[in-house]
Amino acid sequence: MPNYGVKPDELTRRTALASLVLTVAGTLTRPALAQSSAINDIIKGLAPIEGQIVSGQYQPIKREPVIVEDGTIYVDAARHVDLEVYFAYDSDEITLRARNQLRGLGEALESDLLSRFRYLIAGHSDAVGSDAYNIDLSARRARAVFAYLTENYSIDPSRLMTVGFGFRRLKTPDAPYAAINRRVEILMIVI
Repeated sequence: MPNYGVKPDELTRRTALASLVLTVAGTLTRPALAQSSAINDIIKGLAPIEGQIVSGQYQPIKREPVIVEDGTIYVDAARHVDLEVYFAYDSDEITLRARNQLRGLGEALESDLLSRFRYLIAGHSDAVGSDAYNIDLSARRARAVFAYLTENYSIDPSRLMTVGFGFRRLKTPDAPYAAINRRVEILMIVI
């Protein structure tokens, strides 16, 4: 194989360096692709479907009232995503694992496709403990997600609201103590 004036030792070094760069790039690309896919999935779940926006107003598919501190708002229950955001037991502190899970949400909410819409961050719990306790815990967790997103991403805080549902809206009512019920749900606010 011709070396075009490059010494054999230099050619070996360059080949080894190129191989190392490709190996590292391949390793870094796989998680980046997975993260990109997660962001796209979140955007698909939260973005209005093309053709539903009329004169700048979004026409919800499944309009649902939600009572929050300031009164009643309406969300489009069809435009939502559920995230299993992990917190330590009986805590509202955002863990390292939760930060990794919220990265895709933060980047999705920053995207041009979602940046003009408002969203409700709804905290949910399982049925262990009292109703009042779980309402408070799920509300604190929703506020923790709100704080994390607005402090770490370019998201206007006025675009987000929070609410805690406790175990009033179980994902799996037949298994009220299941971990899948402990989640954060993001819903599009329509009014």
